[in-house]
Amino acid sequence: MNKQGIYSIETPQRREIQASLRPAGASSFAEQLDNLLQAYAQLSADLNLADDDVFLAKVFVSDYINQADRLRAHPLFATHLHRAALSVTEQPPLDGTKINLLLWFIQYPGRSSFRQGDAICTRIGPHMHVFHAISPAARTQVERQTSDAFAEHDGLLDGLNMCLANDCMRTWIYVKDIDCDYADMVSGRNRYFEAHALRPDTHFIASTGIGGGGDAPGKRLGIDFYSVGQLRPGAVLYLHAPHHLNPTHQYGVAFERGVRISYDDISHIFISGTASINNRGECINCGDVIGQLDRIFENIANLLDDASAKLSHIASMIVYLRDAADAAITFGYLRSRFPQAPTVVVLARVCRPQWLVEVECIAALPC
Repeated sequence: MNKQGIYSIETPQRREIQASLRPAGASSFAEQLDNLLQAYAQLSADLNLADDDVFLAKVFVSDYINQADRLRAHPLFATHLHRAALSVTEQPPLDGTKINLLLWFIQYPGRSSFRQGDAICTRIGPHMHVFHAISPAARTQVERQTSDAFAEHDGLLDGLNMCLANDCMRTWIYVKDIDCDYADMVSGRNRYFEAHALRPDTHFIASTGIGGGGDAPGKRLGIDFYSVGQLRPGAVLYLHAPHHLNPTHQYGVAFERGVRISYDDISHIFISGTASINNRGECINCGDVIGQLDRIFENIANLLDDASAKLSHIASMIVYLRDAADAAITFGYLRSRFPQAPTVVVLARVCRPQWLVEVECIAALPC
C-alpha cells in the first residue's frame, strides 16, 4: 500500500485514523488516480473502514486547472469521497507525484452528515462539525473577497444556530500570489474580525495563510473553514508559547497559534502554520532550511505542551516549502524525526520571503 503513515486512536466511544496516501511511481495523472483508488481500497480493507467513515479529505495537486475535471469524475472522488468534507488545492507535491492525499476517518455510533449549501455538516455525538470550502470569483479585490468569505461562512453558521466568533475553530487561507496579495488578505480578515468582536482581548481563529491555487485562472483566493458547535464551556483552549512565539497581533495579523478542542473522550489540537521565529517575531536561521525546521518543531512542541500533548501525538502534518530544491533534504529530515506520521510535503510560498518552510499539524489524544 502506498501510504506514508497512519495514526490511529481509539476510545470507548470512537475510532479515528489519519493517513497519507500517494501514488506509486511517476506516471500520468489518470494512472496516478487509479493507483490512489487501489491504495484507498487497500487501506479501507486492511483497517475495516467504510466510505461513510471519511471525515475530511485534503487533496494536493500539481496543476489544478488542467486536472480538475478528471479529478471530479474519477471514482475515487465521485463515488468514495463525495460524502466527505473535501479540500482541493494546487500545491504541487514534492515527492515526484502529481497528487497526494491526507485522509481523516472517524467511526462514531450514530454519526450522520448532510450538505448545507457548499458545506458538509457532520453530527458526531452532540456536536455539529461544519467544513465549508469557499473560492470566490475574481470580481473584487482580495481584501473584499476575504471579508466576504468570512461573512458567507458566518451566515451559513447562523442558519445552524452557530456563529463564527464562538464556533469557528480553524481556517486555511490559500492566496494564489501570496507575495503580492497577502497584505490585502490580512487587511480583509482584520476588518471583519474587528467588526465581529474578534480582537486581541477576546480571541482570533487558528489559521494557515499560504500560497495555493484554485481550479480557474482568475481565482486569487480560497478559504477552508472548520467550525464546531454545541461545545461545552471550557472545551476550547487557545495555545500560547510565550517564550518561543509572540502574539500574532504584535505584527499586524490576526490568528491564534493553535487551538485544543476537548470532547468527552478525545482532544483535537490544530496547530496553525508555524515558521522559524522567536518571541519577537524575528526569523531564526535565515537561509538554512534544516535550522528552520529545528526551530519550527521546537515551537510546535511548546505549543503542544500548552495543550498537554507531545510531538508523538501528531496525527498528520503538512510541510510547505518555498523552494523545491529543498525537498530532498526536508524529506530526509522528516524520515529521521517523524517516520510514522502521516505527512505531505508540498511546494507553496510562505507569507514572508525569508521563511523557507512552514509546518502545520493536527494532534489527537484521549482526554
